[in-house]
Amino acid sequence: MDRVEISNLALSKLGEDDQLIDPDDDTKPARSIKAVWNSVRDAVLRRHLWNFAMKRVKLSRLNPAPIFGFAHQYQLPDDFIRLDIDALDTCVMRKWSLEGSRRLLCDAPGPIEVRYVARIAETGDWDALFVEAFACRLAYQVADRLTGDRGRKQDCYSAYVAAIREATGVDGRENPPVDLMDSSWVTARDEGGPSYPGSYTG
Repeated sequence: MDRVEISNLALSKLGEDDQLIDPDDDTKPARSIKAVWNSVRDAVLRRHLWNFAMKRVKLSRLNPAPIFGFAHQYQLPDDFIRLDIDALDTCVMRKWSLEGSRRLLCDAPGPIEVRYVARIAETGDWDALFVEAFACRLAYQVADRLTGDRGRKQDCYSAYVAAIREATGVDGRENPPVDLMDSSWVTARDEGGPSYPGSYTG
């Protein structure tokens, strides 16, 4: 679905008869949706490790090093939304923190490999169940301005809660369970050495 179709799906959940033809239409519905589109998209993306939005990247160390607390820092990509902490090598990154403008601080010398949820602006790449959840949340966000009907707004929120539950459930079942113990951890354990579970210090 394109942006206009998703916008109209949200409007239909509000019982709005007016339909968008262009996202830049000079109409109240179009202006209302445009004002919150990006923030709603990013918020829904942060809710889950969506398969369609996952990316992998290898990060190089930045200079200078952090003033204190960690040996190194790395710049996360511009489209970064959420870190997949289960994909971190906890034997290398025994402690870490996200700080500032997409900075990842840790003691690993790098380069380090991370998996993250990316900001996917192209709606044609969105999962169908994500679209439904997003449209419900979008309708909820613009309900006051377009309808003033608090009952309708609450209905949209309830629909969003149900839609996001279904979407994240289906999406999560399409990946195998994450093995949190990588080979180096298992080797250390089996040889009687120290085990190093990862810890988030932020």
